[in-house]
Amino acid sequence: WIERGMADGSVIAFPAHTDERPDWAPGDVELVVHTLPHARFTRDGDDLRTVQHISLLAALTGFDLDIPHLDGHRVHVARRAVTPPGHVLRVDGEGMPLHSTPSIHGNLYIEFVVDFPESVTPDQAAAFKTLLSP
Repeated sequence: WIERGMADGSVIAFPAHTDERPDWAPGDVELVVHTLPHARFTRDGDDLRTVQHISLLAALTGFDLDIPHLDGHRVHVARRAVTPPGHVLRVDGEGMPLHSTPSIHGNLYIEFVVDFPESVTPDQAAAFKTLLSP
């Protein structure tokens, strides 16, 4: 009854499934799909959105990540460039299946949050200054 890709608010109708009695036409039963919030993903139409934390080192030097998807498969994402805080990466075809065509999927949008260290040692600060000075 509930099909892949059905959105929140979708209606599933069962025509003429209410009680019958003489001189009374049975009515329809309608079920409304209500989705529960997910801890990691939010749905935006057929697209999915998620937030991924990365370290400052990964933000500066690049990364390879495998992100667990809703159905258990892992989505591999990689960057070799600097990733600024708030950067959004689109992964085509990793969103929700389209209800009308389940073989086609929306996109997955990953927003990156850079976790900065709470402190750096004097040696680390000197190394950063050396690396980042013009």
